[in-house]
Order: sequence, then structure tokens, then C-alpha cells
Amino acid sequence: MVEERFARRLVKAVDTNVVLRLLIADDTAQTEIAERALADPVLVTLTVLLETAWVMRSRYSFSRAAIASVLLRFIDRPVVTVEEPMLVRWAIDRFHLGGDFADLIHLVSARSATSFATFDRAIARAAGPDSPIPIETLA
Repeated sequence: MVEERFARRLVKAVDTNVVLRLLIADDTAQTEIAERALADPVLVTLTVLLETAWVMRSRYSFSRAAIASVLLRFIDRPVVTVEEPMLVRWAIDRFHLGGDFADLIHLVSARSATSFATFDRAIARAAGPDSPIPIETLA
């Protein structure tokens, strides 16, 4: 659930490209605009975090450690709210340890289900014993 501070007022959600401009700062004009956009409280969805990590890895060749560090610093900004912040931290930590970020975010997104069914045995290993949802590996 989104934090209570957003429950009573409308907030702006930001797209991946805004987050990336702020984090990568590879376009001065757009970085300044992104900084202004993120001066007020914003919601960053799980899908935006997922795409941000993917672009940082595939386009900019950031290491796992660098992505994890940057994402943790970003979600710690007082104006940034993410869905399920503790579970997002869990996903970032497990990604840093070698898990697939998309798989981990799928688990966070499915947290209200009774289990997560998959053929991929690696997901359960990557999630570890503290997975937010039981993982059912299909035979």
C-alpha cells in the first residue's frame, strides 16, 4: 500500500525517463527539469523501478552493486514514495546478491496472493527464505 502521506492528496507519479535523467544526469537540460519535478513528493511505481534498473544495466552498463546503491539512495529521498518500501528494499538487496530484479519485483507485486507459481527454480533460490510470498515451483 502506498504510504499514508499520499492517501489524502493527489501526487504526481513519475516515469522512468524522469528518474533516469535525475540518476544518470547525462542531459543537462533534462536533468534540471527532472530535479524540479522531483522537488515535490512523487510516487515511483514498481514498474518504473524495474525499468530503471533494466536501463541502468542494459544501456549504461552499471554493475549490480552500483544499481543497488543508486536505487537505495533514490528511494531514501524524502520526496520519493514507493509501493511496499520494505519489500522494495528486500528486492534490491536480493538483486545485489545475484537475483533477477524483475523476478523479485514480480514477487513484491504478487504479495497479496497465496503463492507465486513458476517453472523457474532460480526464483526461489534468489528470493531466499524471506520471500514476501511462498514460491511454488511447478514440475
